[in-house]
Amino acid sequence: GLLAPFATDLGQLALIRAASSLDTNLTMDLVPLLPGLEASTLLLWGEQDAFQPLSYARRLAWELPRARLSVIPGAGHFSMIDKPGEVLAQLESFLAGAAEPQAHPSRSSAQAGS
Repeated sequence: GLLAPFATDLGQLALIRAASSLDTNLTMDLVPLLPGLEASTLLLWGEQDAFQPLSYARRLAWELPRARLSVIPGAGHFSMIDKPGEVLAQLESFLAGAAEPQAHPSRSSAQAGS
Protein backbone atom coordinates (compact mmCIF):
# COMPACT_ATOMS: atom_id res chain seq x y z
CA GLY A 1 0.00 0.00 0.00
CA LEU A 2 0.84 3.66 0.17
CA LEU A 3 2.71 3.38 3.46
CA ALA A 4 4.62 0.17 2.63
CA PRO A 5 7.90 1.96 1.80
CA PHE A 6 7.93 3.36 5.33
CA ALA A 7 7.28 0.07 7.13
CA THR A 8 10.95 -0.82 7.55
CA ASP A 9 13.47 0.88 9.84
CA LEU A 10 15.26 2.28 6.78
CA GLY A 11 11.98 3.57 5.33
CA GLN A 12 11.04 5.26 8.60
CA LEU A 13 14.48 6.89 8.78
CA ALA A 14 14.07 8.17 5.21
CA LEU A 15 10.66 9.61 6.08
CA ILE A 16 12.05 11.37 9.16
CA ARG A 17 14.94 12.81 7.14
CA ALA A 18 12.59 14.04 4.43
CA ALA A 19 10.19 15.60 6.94
CA SER A 20 12.97 17.32 8.85
CA SER A 21 14.29 18.90 5.67
CA LEU A 22 10.99 20.67 4.92
CA ASP A 23 11.13 24.45 5.14
CA THR A 24 7.91 25.68 6.75
CA ASN A 25 8.90 29.27 5.98
CA LEU A 26 8.00 28.59 2.35
CA THR A 27 4.48 27.67 3.43
CA MET A 28 4.16 30.58 5.82
CA ASP A 29 5.11 32.99 3.02
CA LEU A 30 1.85 32.01 1.32
CA VAL A 31 -0.43 32.77 4.29
CA PRO A 32 -0.99 36.45 3.34
CA LEU A 33 -2.30 35.29 -0.06
CA LEU A 34 -4.96 32.95 1.33
CA PRO A 35 -7.71 35.55 1.93
CA GLY A 36 -7.56 36.43 -1.77
CA LEU A 37 -8.47 32.92 -2.94
CA GLU A 38 -12.01 32.89 -4.29
CA ALA A 39 -12.45 29.18 -4.94
CA SER A 40 -14.55 27.06 -2.63
CA THR A 41 -12.16 24.91 -0.66
CA LEU A 42 -12.76 21.67 1.20
CA LEU A 43 -10.35 21.01 4.06
CA LEU A 44 -10.46 17.37 5.12
CA TRP A 45 -8.56 16.90 8.36
CA GLY A 46 -7.94 13.85 10.49
CA GLU A 47 -9.11 14.47 14.04
CA GLN A 48 -6.04 12.67 15.38
CA ASP A 49 -3.45 14.02 12.94
CA ALA A 50 -0.16 14.00 14.86
CA PHE A 51 1.79 15.74 12.07
CA GLN A 52 -0.58 18.63 11.30
CA PRO A 53 -2.66 19.48 14.38
CA LEU A 54 -6.30 20.44 14.09
CA SER A 55 -5.35 23.99 15.09
CA TYR A 56 -3.64 24.29 11.67
CA ALA A 57 -6.89 23.31 9.97
CA ARG A 58 -8.82 25.88 11.93
CA ARG A 59 -6.29 28.54 10.97
CA LEU A 60 -6.59 27.61 7.29
CA ALA A 61 -10.38 27.62 7.49
CA TRP A 62 -10.26 31.09 9.01
CA GLU A 63 -7.80 32.42 6.41
CA LEU A 64 -9.61 30.98 3.36
CA PRO A 65 -12.80 32.96 2.74
CA ARG A 66 -14.76 30.10 1.14
CA ALA A 67 -13.40 27.17 3.12
CA ARG A 68 -15.36 24.31 4.56
CA LEU A 69 -13.55 22.35 7.27
CA SER A 70 -14.56 18.74 7.71
CA VAL A 71 -12.88 16.91 10.58
CA ILE A 72 -12.72 13.16 10.04
CA PRO A 73 -13.32 11.45 13.42
CA GLY A 74 -10.80 8.77 14.34
CA ALA A 75 -8.51 9.55 11.40
CA GLY A 76 -4.87 10.56 11.52
CA HIS A 77 -2.67 12.28 8.94
CA PHE A 78 -3.64 9.78 6.24
CA SER A 79 -7.41 10.23 6.52
CA MET A 80 -8.01 8.65 3.13
CA ILE A 81 -6.45 5.42 4.42
CA ASP A 82 -7.86 5.54 7.94
CA LYS A 83 -11.44 6.43 6.95
CA PRO A 84 -11.84 6.04 3.16
CA GLY A 85 -15.64 5.89 3.27
CA GLU A 86 -15.94 9.12 5.24
CA VAL A 87 -13.44 10.91 3.00
CA LEU A 88 -15.29 9.70 -0.11
CA ALA A 89 -18.64 10.88 1.26
CA GLN A 90 -17.23 14.33 2.06
CA LEU A 91 -15.61 14.65 -1.38
CA GLU A 92 -18.73 13.52 -3.23
CA SER A 93 -20.88 15.96 -1.30
CA PHE A 94 -18.49 18.84 -1.89
CA LEU A 95 -18.00 18.12 -5.59
CA ALA A 96 -21.72 17.72 -6.14
CA GLY A 97 -22.21 21.22 -4.81
CA ALA A 98 -24.36 20.01 -1.94
CA ALA A 99 -21.83 21.24 0.62
CA GLU A 100 -21.96 25.00 0.82
CA PRO A 101 -18.96 26.68 2.43
CA GLN A 102 -19.39 27.31 6.13
CA ALA A 103 -19.86 30.81 7.42
CA HIS A 104 -16.47 32.37 7.92
CA PRO A 105 -15.45 31.61 11.53
CA SER A 106 -14.71 34.53 13.78
CA ARG A 107 -11.18 35.28 14.89
CA SER A 108 -12.05 34.34 18.47
CA SER A 109 -13.37 30.87 17.56
CA ALA A 110 -10.39 30.19 15.29
CA GLN A 111 -7.95 31.13 18.01
CA ALA A 112 -9.84 29.20 20.66
CA GLY A 113 -8.98 25.94 18.91
CA SER A 114 -5.29 26.78 18.61
